[in-house]
Amino acid sequence: MPVISIATPSYGRHRLLERQHAVVTAQSEQDFEWLILDDSPEPSPYFLGLSDPRIRYTHRPARMSIGAKRNWLAEQAQAPVIAHFDDDDYYAPGYLKTMLAHMARNGADMVKFSAWYVYSTRHNQLAYWDTNIWTGLHYRIAQDGITPLVISPEDGKAFENNYAGFGYTYVYRKSVWQAVRFPDASFAEDYGFAGAAIKAGCRFSHFRETERLCMQIMRYGVSIAWPQWLLPDFQLPQLFPGAALELLTD
Repeated sequence: MPVISIATPSYGRHRLLERQHAVVTAQSEQDFEWLILDDSPEPSPYFLGLSDPRIRYTHRPARMSIGAKRNWLAEQAQAPVIAHFDDDDYYAPGYLKTMLAHMARNGADMVKFSAWYVYSTRHNQLAYWDTNIWTGLHYRIAQDGITPLVISPEDGKAFENNYAGFGYTYVYRKSVWQAVRFPDASFAEDYGFAGAAIKAGCRFSHFRETERLCMQIMRYGVSIAWPQWLLPDFQLPQLFPGAALELLTD
């Protein structure tokens, strides 16, 4: 039985998924299985041709919600712990070991980052977002632009539970999923899962990511980020060399 099951739902991103292969196999924690559920119209020739027994690629052409795909992946997981690896975000080699160590050290059932780096490919902008800071200067990064905003304490209450969402860094015991399923939805299904798990008594732990262990990559769609800090572009290759930069292009 592997130590951890990596779960990746995917659709229409075969090139990115191929690049993610290098990210997964570079993890310092090598006792893993990688489960991929791809409901693209056609399967990935690259993954069909792999012979690594740790990688279990499944193609199902019938479209499913992200929540339904996450439930299917969790059901297939053989390890006692499940880690989300989205198909287009970056996870540094020490990511899995760090999350497992934090889980053990804190006696947690579920861990995630509450602060992280984010990069918008549309605006070529690197930023840092701490979801535990609700007020003061923030930058709204969306498809239509980057807007500076000063958020009042009253308005900041709308952001007070943001730390529980953004499931691309969820790591949790399979027993949590066995008690609480993901909603059958493709938006905020991660927040719905975490909220229900916390309500059910899950020992939930979150912490600030400061070691460049991951980067959320915003490409298109409805995603919006509210970082407090915008970073100059020359820092991107200094902070995230190699595989991280390869994920920034479609």
